[in-house]
Amino acid sequence: KVMHNSIAQKSGLKSGDLLLSFDGEPVKDISHIKLALLFKKEGDTARIKIKRIKRFARDKVLELTVGPFKPMKMSFHHARKGSRK
Repeated sequence: KVMHNSIAQKSGLKSGDLLLSFDGEPVKDISHIKLALLFKKEGDTARIKIKRIKRFARDKVLELTVGPFKPMKMSFHHARKGSRK
């Protein structure tokens, strides 16, 4: 899913696009992109190759500009020893 007003949306990505490569390297899963972004600075550019699924699938190359890093908020639930759900 492409989040509203995100860098992905601003670069032209749409929900349903298949990510094929990031800066020329094949994308196997989303963790590959997350790792590659760790080596980018704010303002750097990256080229992403996608396959847009419409009536006729076609490959397209988009360029995005890396924005500021915003860590994701996560919550973890820890089950106490002896507790049941």
